[in-house]
Amino acid sequence: MNKNSFMRVNDQELSTDDTLALMYLLDGYEIRESIKAHFGILEFARARKVELTNLDLQQGLDELRYQLGLERATNFQQWCLVKKVPPNALRLFSQITACRNAIKKSFTEDEINASFVEFKKDETLYCLFCLPLPTEQEALSVHSEIIAQNTTFAEAIQDHGDSETRSNGGFIGEIPCIELPEEYAESVLSASIGDLIGPLQDDGEWSLLFLHDIIEPTLEDCEAQLRENMLNDGLKYFTDRVVVLDAE
Repeated sequence: MNKNSFMRVNDQELSTDDTLALMYLLDGYEIRESIKAHFGILEFARARKVELTNLDLQQGLDELRYQLGLERATNFQQWCLVKKVPPNALRLFSQITACRNAIKKSFTEDEINASFVEFKKDETLYCLFCLPLPTEQEALSVHSEIIAQNTTFAEAIQDHGDSETRSNGGFIGEIPCIELPEEYAESVLSASIGDLIGPLQDDGEWSLLFLHDIIEPTLEDCEAQLRENMLNDGLKYFTDRVVVLDAE
């Protein structure tokens, strides 16, 4: 290792100035872990056989300029001088940023569709209303009244709910499938829109649920998120394989 090197990351040697500048540019945390995380992007890009153009690298630097509010190149150059950011650190930063963007673009339609299957299952929203009741007997009684169409769920909320339940109409939110509480997840997932669910017991309290709507994500709406998720999932593998050695 070169005597001026501070550390080696895989096949690249970094000076002290390079390392500190990268920490600043990449908004790093613990130095070794941050270096591993960001150099993992370079390894991931190699595995995906990503090829960068000069335009890609320039756009990587432009992202930094815009983040700093330094749209003018002369202002950015002056900033680098003041912060003592060496050219090698800027080169690495632009590579890392460009690779990150290029990796996300490299995922194929088949890969995106495969990822969407699980994402759609986990992120489907269940719009639920809840009427908590003190006893199973009361919950069964109200359930029977609603089923017999002697009252509606909304009316039961006003007749039997506490002040908080009445004020919010029993609405407990649009809950992603993956976040449904274990106590009633199975019942909700087997229900259809408009179904009355329960009575269900949770922490000694009984509840009736009303499934108002099911909102499924579309591929078009979540493609950007899918690409980001796939990047982050893949990075776990490559980050673990980045070797960081201190200078001797």
